[in-house]
Amino acid sequence: TAAEREELAALRPALPAAIVADYLGGRARNHAVNRRMIEWTAAGVFDYLIVPQDDTVAYGWNIAESRQLRRLVRSLHLEQKVSIYPGADETGMLLLARYVTQRANWQPRVFLRYSGAGADQVITAYEDRPMTEMVKAHLGPLGGVVAATPAEADLLLYINAPAEEQGNGPEQYILELDEAQLASLPDPLRQELTAWRRRPHVAATLREMHTVRRDLPEFVRSLAQMLDVGRTCAVVDVAFVNAGDVALGDLLFELETLSRLAAYGGWNTAGNTLGCVLAQAVIRCVQQQAGAQPQALAAQVRFLFWRLLEDLLYMGRLRTQIMVEDQPRLGLPPTMSNAGDQYPALLAIVAERLEAAAAELAQKRFVGQPLAGGDTCITIEGVALRDISLPWQRLFDLTLDVDLTYAER
Repeated sequence: TAAEREELAALRPALPAAIVADYLGGRARNHAVNRRMIEWTAAGVFDYLIVPQDDTVAYGWNIAESRQLRRLVRSLHLEQKVSIYPGADETGMLLLARYVTQRANWQPRVFLRYSGAGADQVITAYEDRPMTEMVKAHLGPLGGVVAATPAEADLLLYINAPAEEQGNGPEQYILELDEAQLASLPDPLRQELTAWRRRPHVAATLREMHTVRRDLPEFVRSLAQMLDVGRTCAVVDVAFVNAGDVALGDLLFELETLSRLAAYGGWNTAGNTLGCVLAQAVIRCVQQQAGAQPQALAAQVRFLFWRLLEDLLYMGRLRTQIMVEDQPRLGLPPTMSNAGDQYPALLAIVAERLEAAAAELAQKRFVGQPLAGGDTCITIEGVALRDISLPWQRLFDLTLDVDLTYAER
């Protein structure tokens, strides 16, 4: 538009030419590498290529570049060998799942079940296309297709997508605080949180938490019915970015069949979650169809437990609770920045809260539950955490390992 051209003319002289040249040079180099990878795929160097767009949006320089790359893919007739879509962190998992499905000579058929009408058309915060198109893109490496009905599907993918606009997951805990809970906080912190809750950017999270355009109780009832009749189901929880939906979590934790889920995810971006869930779920499908060793079944349980613990319990509530309630007592601001000298004390709090949450989840929904894969079956006897760490010494990033004890049946 004329206004945009006028703004561009005003901005150009304000940007140092050397910085602009450095930026454009970096982009050109990156784009040339992507083109060469596609050309090498055509030459047979790669069996399959994923070119992920990390933290993207619907418009931007990378979108123009991706269009050029897709033209190159079409010109080389590589549409079934190259995927270009929003994501990054999940690509290794998808390629691993591709290897498993190829070994099994099997391609997944996936039915999509959304938590709200119209959610299939919502574009999430770090992606450039509607949710259903995101699923199709992530099915590319797996050779999978979207099934028209549940009866035709190997996997039922339950997608808790935004009703209107993806909220910010870590904000849920603060927005859940009632007036009495706010009043119990020290005055400076209470004033800061009260002012923060009035900021415009928080409105999207608040709307999504209280929307009537998603029906989570019905969503979970449907999931429970399908699990009860033995269908393979997985949950993609992307209504909020960087954490699972705590309202959905409260309902899921009441499911007696929770440990039968093929996968759950609610971490980071929608693309990261989707690829992670699909990868685990299709490997679980292969376990059920082709059989699995006890240690493989144990790995399935460990990773499911890990995702439920980290994405829902830690990211959804504990992380922000520690930030708000515990960090000020350590002399730290209520942010997720580096803890500095207070890191050991902060880590001790994280470990204590996390282990308590893990013990409750394990006893309530995992211990005593069976899991089968072909003719093999295990019964879960215990779940424990070890090697809990905040790798960047801040609350935002968590790493841990899950130990599982089980009996073979």
